[in-house]
Amino acid sequence: MAEGSDNQRWREEPRDRSLRASDGDREAAAELLRAEHLDGRIDDSELEDRLERCLSARTYAELDELVADLPRPPTAERRRPRYAGPPRLAFLLIPLFVAAVVLSHGHALFLLVPLAFFLFLRTALFGGRWGCFGPGYGAR
Repeated sequence: MAEGSDNQRWREEPRDRSLRASDGDREAAAELLRAEHLDGRIDDSELEDRLERCLSARTYAELDELVADLPRPPTAERRRPRYAGPPRLAFLLIPLFVAAVVLSHGHALFLLVPLAFFLFLRTALFGGRWGCFGPGYGAR
């Protein structure tokens, strides 16, 4: 289909489908119907009938009825890199660290440096993009 995602905005917005549709919304629905006709999903007489009902539709619900049996165009999913933060299971290392320091009478404080790097500095410096867990670790 040739229509862009801007023409499909009326299919998702607003949530209250009993609101009145604008001329732009009706025209976007008419474009969708014409594109589906060109794809062969709607025949000529059905297109004329749907276009008449489309241009006289008052609410979003009436427009929805016209395209309910047509497939939705695939939406391009926008992927944004998200800050992963410290790995969730890494916080289980903190009690282990405390136990090691207590049992060694303070001699295991050197473990604080790698633990701090693993929990906080790695994700702050590298943004959770690389490391021993590979690219995209923690992005859900």
